[in-house]
Amino acid sequence: MNIPDGMPVLSAGAHPGGPKDGACVMEYISFLAGEKWTDFPSCTNRVLAKIAQYANDSLRDEHRQELLPLLPRLMGTPDTSHEVNMAIAEEAASMVLPLVGHTMTLVHNLAEDAQLGIHSAHPHPESIVSSAFVAADVAKWDVVAFLSSLIDAYDKATGRNETPVVTEDDFRRLAELTNA
Repeated sequence: MNIPDGMPVLSAGAHPGGPKDGACVMEYISFLAGEKWTDFPSCTNRVLAKIAQYANDSLRDEHRQELLPLLPRLMGTPDTSHEVNMAIAEEAASMVLPLVGHTMTLVHNLAEDAQLGIHSAHPHPESIVSSAFVAADVAKWDVVAFLSSLIDAYDKATGRNETPVVTEDDFRRLAELTNA
């Protein structure tokens, strides 16, 4: 797919002023899905959205555009059930276990300490995935491939086998808004 000229530049952080100020990967998705400009659109699972934000913010400017092919796959992930989020968390933890050499319980405890400052008897999927992302990023993994694997886990957990289609016309609409 060719991305038209005039598109907002994918850049780190939030862009509350809209596409003229740039966009993060999730803000792109909010627009393409017809939602209000936000970095947590309702069409995207919150755990995946958070990891997409981490990926967006951790990538260097010259590599951030590699997230664009994941836009359609992220758009159609509205299921935020605990079971689906745990499937995503289990995939993330299994990917980084060889890096950290610990059990998922320890990864979970580290995540809770780092992200929430508390211990819980119930795993918190977002904390597990966040800690796994940090481990992957520190290890200099391909964070785009890491995010893609987590979307695969979502697909498997929900039985999703089709993703929304994003066309060049969708990108042109966003480019027009940026240039208006």
